[in-house]
Amino acid sequence: GTKVLMSFVGDADDPSSATMDGAVEVKVLATRLLNSSEVTAPPPGVMTWQTSCKAWYLGCHGGGAVEVVTLQLPAKKPVDGKAFRNGFQNQKAVLFFGGTAES
Repeated sequence: GTKVLMSFVGDADDPSSATMDGAVEVKVLATRLLNSSEVTAPPPGVMTWQTSCKAWYLGCHGGGAVEVVTLQLPAKKPVDGKAFRNGFQNQKAVLFFGGTAES
């Protein structure tokens, strides 16, 4: 999997407002490439919860997106996107991937 530092965004419309204060290391274990016709892609580096599909979409450079299928928090079991969302119900649905974590 790919390790990234994830920070919750205070303003869903401004992902640049994210900081690494309190960032959490997350492993992205499985993704699925999406056709551009399947979804309106979020900005690069921003992961949004798509309520209609019940899935997380991560924006990529070049305008595409991937569905984040399986994630893992430190010292936790891997979970699918829906279970991950359930764990953060009281948080904003937009996340900023600010960089990779060191191993």
